Amino acid sequence: MLDIGWQFPALLFLAMVVSGLLTLLQQRQYSRELTRVAEASRGSDDVLLSGRGRSIRGGAVLILVVDRANGRITTARGMVGASVFARFRDLPALLGPTATVSERTRGKQLSAAVTMALAQMPTPRRPRATAPKTTFMGSRSTVRPARRPVATA
Repeated sequence: MLDIGWQFPALLFLAMVVSGLLTLLQQRQYSRELTRVAEASRGSDDVLLSGRGRSIRGGAVLILVVDRANGRITTARGMVGASVFARFRDLPALLGPTATVSERTRGKQLSAAVTMALAQMPTPRRPRATAPKTTFMGSRSTVRPARRPVATA
């Protein structure tokens, strides 16, 4: 019978530590890329969006900068792959109007990442002057319920 002793658990532990370190490095790369893209876009109507798509065969992480006034994607960077060695790359096919971005997307994971990112797009705010005034509990009436005295026993 083959005796494996302490070597197998030690190798298994070492593999888990290396995997954790590589995952940490990839997360730091994502954070740096997000900061770099945010600093590069200084438009007043620019919105920074991020999305991801995952499956058994790999995944995709996407960073988009969208000009909300024009409805156009101005920057698209993505990390597509199945390992921790995937890196961010420019995705020029995604640049352009947001309405047709799903037609320009290749791959199931990247399509899911685009859908998730665009779902985060903030809705346009209504000007405060036209917003209805709300009062107690969100009702439009100004009638407040009568206060009842607290009964003491």
